Amino acid sequence: MPYIFLILTLLSTFSIAVLLRIFEHGKGNRTVIIASNYIVALLLSFSLMEKTSSEPLVLISGAVLGILFFGGFVVYSQAIKMKG
Repeated sequence: MPYIFLILTLLSTFSIAVLLRIFEHGKGNRTVIIASNYIVALLLSFSLMEKTSSEPLVLISGAVLGILFFGGFVVYSQAIKMKG
């Protein structure tokens, strides 16, 4: 059971790479695709967030990490574009 999160992470990363590749052929904007991914993740995390974990430090840390992950996905999408 502890491997379920690892398996879900691998599946989601693989599916993001495949979707970026598919949308690249359709001339889609990768930044919009990545941003929509984070909007959905933001809405999902706020819906699952407990009332006790809404401290300002936690929210600020989450925002900083979200920005870093967004930048990482932009670099990731560029690598997919270059290498396929």
